[in-house]
Amino acid sequence: MNPAAMTLGRFLLVLFFLIEGANRAMDLSGTTSVIASKGLPQPHVLAALTVLVEIGASLLLIFN
Repeated sequence: MNPAAMTLGRFLLVLFFLIEGANRAMDLSGTTSVIASKGLPQPHVLAALTVLVEIGASLLLIFN
């Protein structure tokens, strides 16, 4: 496969997760409310984990 296409795909994937993770981190109470409205247990913990996974996965993809 073309290395440029793979790099572009990786960049777009990272960009998506990084932007969404940053948006969720800036509105953590909104994220918590959405999770709580679905009836999931411990919405504060799940919201924090969601932000950590989205930003953490982005950083892992950037640094291989």
